[in-house]
Amino acid sequence: MARKKNMEKRNEILKSSFHMFCEKGYHEVFVREIADEVGISKALFQYYFTKKIDILEIMLKELLEISFNYVDCIIAKEESIYLRLSMYANLFFKTLMFQNDLYKFIANIISNKELLKMWVNIIYEWLSTIKNKEMENISEREFQIALSFSMGGGTELLLLNEVLNIPASFIVEQMVTSFMRILNNDQKYIQDIITQTNAKLENIDFDDFNQSCKEHIFWYR
Repeated sequence: MARKKNMEKRNEILKSSFHMFCEKGYHEVFVREIADEVGISKALFQYYFTKKIDILEIMLKELLEISFNYVDCIIAKEESIYLRLSMYANLFFKTLMFQNDLYKFIANIISNKELLKMWVNIIYEWLSTIKNKEMENISEREFQIALSFSMGGGTELLLLNEVLNIPASFIVEQMVTSFMRILNNDQKYIQDIITQTNAKLENIDFDDFNQSCKEHIFWYR
C-alpha cells in the first residue's frame, strides 16, 4: 500500500510539474511552488526528486520510450536505421506542432544543453539495439556528433516555428539530410530515405500516436 501511495504522489508531482513548466517555463518554476501545488514539504519533494531537472529527465525518457516503441511497431527491424530515425522525428515533431502544451514542454528541454545531449544519447541507445550493418559501421562518437549537429539545427528551427511557420516535415527532412551527410551517405540514398518516409507517413494517424502517449504517460493526460 505504501509503495502504491508513493507512486501516486510521484505521478502527482510529475503531472503538476508538467503543467507548471508549460505555463511558466522551467526556469520560472521553483521546487517550493511544485511542492505547494501537490501539498507536500520541500523535503518530501526531494525524497522523490533530488533536483528539479530530474523531473525533466524522467519526462523526456518516458516520452521517448513511447515514441520509440510506436516506431518499432510500424518499422521492421531489418529496415534502415535512417528510416526509423526519420519516422520517429516526423511523428514526434508533427505531434508537437498540434499539441501546444507538449510543444511548450519540449521547448524547456531544447533550451537545456544537458538535456539535449541526453536526448541524443537516448536515441543512440535505442538504435543500438538494432543490430544491422548500418549501426555496426557507425561509431558512437560519430553518431553523437552527427545527431548533435542535426538536432541542434532542427530544434532551433522548431523554436522559431511560430515566427517562420515552417512545416515539421521540412525541419525533419533537413535534420535527416544533415545527419546522413555527416555520416558520408550519398544524396541518392538520402533521397530514398525521405521518399520511403513520406510513403509510410501517408498511412499514419498522428492522433493515434498522440493518444498512445496519453494512454501510457500519466502526467501527459
